[in-house]
Amino acid sequence: MKSKTMIAMSVLVFAAASASADATIRFDPSTPAFKDQRDHRSGSSIGYAGCVTDLGGQFTDEFMRDPDALWEQFQKSGAYVVKQWGANDDWNQSMAYQRLKTDAERAEFRKVHPHTTFVAPEKIWQWRKDHGIRILLCLENYSTATNYMPYSRTDDITVVREHILEMVQWIVDNGFQDQVIGFELGNEPYFGSEPEKFADRWSKIVPDIKRIFPEAEIGFSIAEYRDGDPDVAAVRARSTAVDKWFEGGSEFGFNKINQWSGRFIVAFSNCLDLCSHVIYHFYGGDAAYGCGVSGFNRIRNFAKAFPEVKDKRVWITEWRERSDEDCRCQQMHSSSIFKAHYALACICQPNIDAINLHSCNSLAGGFDIATGNGSWYIQWDPAGRDFSDPDFTGRPRIETGPVGPVFSMYNQALIAHPLIMDHGTWAGGSITNSSYWSANVFYSFHHAMVEWLTGGADPKKLPQNKGNAEWVLATNPERTSIAILVCNSTRNDWKPTLAMTGAKPGRAHYRTFSCPDEKRIFVHQIPGEPRPTVEAEYDGDAASLVVPAYTIATITIPVVK
Repeated sequence: MKSKTMIAMSVLVFAAASASADATIRFDPSTPAFKDQRDHRSGSSIGYAGCVTDLGGQFTDEFMRDPDALWEQFQKSGAYVVKQWGANDDWNQSMAYQRLKTDAERAEFRKVHPHTTFVAPEKIWQWRKDHGIRILLCLENYSTATNYMPYSRTDDITVVREHILEMVQWIVDNGFQDQVIGFELGNEPYFGSEPEKFADRWSKIVPDIKRIFPEAEIGFSIAEYRDGDPDVAAVRARSTAVDKWFEGGSEFGFNKINQWSGRFIVAFSNCLDLCSHVIYHFYGGDAAYGCGVSGFNRIRNFAKAFPEVKDKRVWITEWRERSDEDCRCQQMHSSSIFKAHYALACICQPNIDAINLHSCNSLAGGFDIATGNGSWYIQWDPAGRDFSDPDFTGRPRIETGPVGPVFSMYNQALIAHPLIMDHGTWAGGSITNSSYWSANVFYSFHHAMVEWLTGGADPKKLPQNKGNAEWVLATNPERTSIAILVCNSTRNDWKPTLAMTGAKPGRAHYRTFSCPDEKRIFVHQIPGEPRPTVEAEYDGDAASLVVPAYTIATITIPVVK
């Protein structure tokens, strides 16, 4: 055992060089973890909405033709945590295709249903299992297909229930439970369904999901709340006074959504104990929206108003800094910086598990996907535009999107270092009191820089940088290695100090993703074209840590106790 004097000396040795450092990152191997990522089924937590293999038809056929190459691409884009919309419908349709006996039947099916996932489900699921990819499955209970040739559907809950449970049983029978994060009960149901009917239908299904798959985690949606809404604590008082919600003329708007959540919780009370998570979708990068502290506060405030959910954990199964727009405009390094800040903040929230960026399948996420027909796949654009693909060959192809390197670095560091120890910003702080506003603050700087660049870029009017240097410290279970996940959104190098107690560091290994030219941080990156960003990997001295300006990085350091 080391003496107190020796321990104190070890701290001084590694802290002395930084009397004027930007922040001090402290590690003591004996300190309990703030959060253990192994305590939930979400793995490294940071992931995508969409899973690529749900694109159907030509895409799945092409990409699963070489599953090793697809896995290499998933690693480059950090796609270790994914979500699939309409999972039960997709599975049901794919299984119907697999049951066909003749080539003629299959050809006709493909013609009528080109978006079917034609690759056998067991091949895709086994591929994900082999590589440790975790998936969150969104289930829908509105209706189900009863026939595909000709096509027919039914909303009979008995048939819907049967089809959903068939899929759950198939997962268990094939030993795929370990890759399932959980089940999401409907995608944004508050935008149209009747909450009492919606709850009643799920109450006929959820108990049997738990019977078949007892360890399954299940979540239900809570509507978004924005600043300016009536206080969330009043939601419960008004949740059954339906007429009050529509006074003033309009049945649309946020009040209707708020009412939906309250009514659903009351109607679903008989199954709440079977659900482990509440689900949020957060969009918007400033203080009035969800991607930041306002979203975290909304989660807490709703739990205060509705004690029924106060012990539930949280999945953020969709998020992005902007919504309802041309998805082509989110391909700037500034967007990747925002996402890095928000991811760091989320993994330090004690009750938040998976966060799924919307979406991996479009140009807003981790993959750029070429259709093979002369354009790049986008989720939507109000004007119906797309990106031209002059290099098309008639077959789809896939590339790493601009945020892919961020998720790759962060997730690979977290997989090896699942214990979250500390969090801070440029000025230091601790995981419990550090500011989580870094993403929101940088978002406002983004707008200022865009205005400056489009207005002539007068050097005398260069906007004041509103970025931050935010970091998370993680370690492996053996406490023999640490990982520092960093986002430096300032125009200055960040030079923190590493201070260890009862241990000493080895050589630091850096992985960085940066844009050296500040002006090009706000340049739109066209798929298939050269990018202004640079990825690097190198070693350095743990006593002199440096993270360059506008750089997202991981620094892994072995620990000698």
